[in-house]
Amino acid sequence: MKRQQIIITTLLIFLTMISSCSENLFFGIEAPEVVDENGPNVTIINPEDGQILSGQIIINGTAVDTDSSVTNVKVQIDNGEWNDASGTTNWRYTINTTILSESTHQIHVKAQDSAGNIGADSISIIVDRSVPNIMLDMD
Repeated sequence: MKRQQIIITTLLIFLTMISSCSENLFFGIEAPEVVDENGPNVTIINPEDGQILSGQIIINGTAVDTDSSVTNVKVQIDNGEWNDASGTTNWRYTINTTILSESTHQIHVKAQDSAGNIGADSISIIVDRSVPNIMLDMD
């Protein structure tokens, strides 16, 4: 009976050593490190591509990364400066279109994950501040 206890104790010590070791003791090979090479999946939800807008608008969307966390989201209008959006996985950015000319403009959004990878999305909007003419035919 004493021999069985020694064998069981030895086995338990061995299993404890294996479970606390980061290497595979049988082959001397470490488990492969997971490398994140993909940027976040960025989606502009609002406004829609090609939408005609005026006044103050909220640009919002999502940035999802299954391998890392999203660390920041930035928005650019045409070729202007990149500005920080509010939030990361659900983000938003407000712009007053009165600073833009009445024409088509590009909205670019990029998100970066904790591994340094970048994902992006872009849409076009049309700024039109003209007042529509309404003609009624009373005949």
